[in-house]
Amino acid sequence: MEIVLALAGGLIAFVMSVLSVFILNDLAGIKHGVKGIFVKTRCAVVYPVIAAIAAALHYYIGKGYHTAVGFIMDFIILAAMAGLSFSDTMNRKIPNKFLLGLLLAWLVMNCGYCLYSMEDGFSFIIGGLSGGLIAGTVFLLCYMIVRGQLGAGDVKMAAVLGLYLMGDRIITALIFGIFISAIYAVIMLITKKMTIKDSMPMAPFLFIGSAIVIVLT
Repeated sequence: MEIVLALAGGLIAFVMSVLSVFILNDLAGIKHGVKGIFVKTRCAVVYPVIAAIAAALHYYIGKGYHTAVGFIMDFIILAAMAGLSFSDTMNRKIPNKFLLGLLLAWLVMNCGYCLYSMEDGFSFIIGGLSGGLIAGTVFLLCYMIVRGQLGAGDVKMAAVLGLYLMGDRIITALIFGIFISAIYAVIMLITKKMTIKDSMPMAPFLFIGSAIVIVLT
């Protein structure tokens, strides 16, 4: 039964991620079309698959979801980061409207949780705000230090990601994401597929870091 529920969770995450890809493709103002997205751009399939695997393993390894709010927030951020990874990879865009939608969804869920359980809901809000502050500050400093390598959208995306993962998990997600991105950059430099002046999309690496954290916690 646990395997069935885990697979169902993975399927839900996959569908949500595909919808996220289409929404972000539309917000970016670039009309790839269905064939263009899923045939010509492999990452449009790869990212939702990663989200599905992470969601399924999260349930199976964790033996279920501890709270309904935590379950919903993990699924939303997995799907959102899958879509943002596609948008950042293909279009180099992190649409503000999409981030605003994630922020509003976070506010609604946590305010609703406070009405159900003031203590637990308040704990989620404090954890989310601390996570957003940590991730936003780290990326803001990086944005100021390596100008041209990171965009303002990366800073806002990191802050929103921190809201969902909260303070305890966002630090680990950032460590994983930055470490993996550094390895990728070194490989690209060694193979001369990019130069030191080139920028690269950060959303995919934050997505992978987040997926690892969600699976393990």
